[in-house]
Amino acid sequence: MVLHQPNAVDLHMHSIHSDGQLPVQAIIDFAANAGLRAISITDHDTVEGVEEAMQLGHENGLEVIAGIELSATIENRDIHILGYFFNHKDKNFLNRIAHFKNERYNRAEKMVRKLNNAGVKLQMDSVMEFAGQAAVGRPHIADAMVKHGFAESIEVAFRDYIGYGGIAYEDKFNITPEEAIRIIADAGGLSFLAHPSLHLKQKYLYQVIHSGISGIETIHPNHSENSSSYYKRIVLQHGLLESGGSDCHGRNGEINIGKYAVPYAAIEAMKQRLEKKAGVP
Repeated sequence: MVLHQPNAVDLHMHSIHSDGQLPVQAIIDFAANAGLRAISITDHDTVEGVEEAMQLGHENGLEVIAGIELSATIENRDIHILGYFFNHKDKNFLNRIAHFKNERYNRAEKMVRKLNNAGVKLQMDSVMEFAGQAAVGRPHIADAMVKHGFAESIEVAFRDYIGYGGIAYEDKFNITPEEAIRIIADAGGLSFLAHPSLHLKQKYLYQVIHSGISGIETIHPNHSENSSSYYKRIVLQHGLLESGGSDCHGRNGEINIGKYAVPYAAIEAMKQRLEKKAGVP
């Protein structure tokens, strides 16, 4: 659902610090040009870009909220948890996500070995040329495969090799949604279920709700109007908060920052929830 409204905020996007292709400066520029009031960069398992984004946002009159996207699992099904307003300098939090980043590298190494065993002689160094210092993920492997002629496209790389059921697929390091929610909460933040309409069974939805999630991402490029309306009703029924965003990665020149947004009132509601938790009258 594309929304054009005053005081819009985009709370889901990725930079070069995970699997996005835009530097933080470019994200800030696009967000400011789109007239957004606030954003959150929600890189996978890292907050490397948060401090830079906050500084650049301040210089451009753009509010930047600390964000992250953690990967959890229920019965071998990926469940993504967005975190906002946490202390991105909290040592325990940083130690946990550093471990996740290391596990991402270990997973990528295992997938490269599986590719090698299948006759695809991709090197880990080639993958890391795309990842750099970022949290490495399957998109970086796919990029390297395409560059070196092992796959015609990223879609083919996922379909035939590194996607679910592919010959080189490797399961992620597993944490439960409860653990992801607790990690964010322990750092003072709020947790949100990301893009739940993407094949999420209802029993998983309610398991996450009962695990103490703060809210649900109701606006996302993959949400139909019906699914957005459904999750808005769920939010109201369970006293949850609402978030939304473009999930922009900047791939293939596609920049949709600000095209999928929620009103600034969503951020105000988050701040009120945090004040209530802190006992602020």
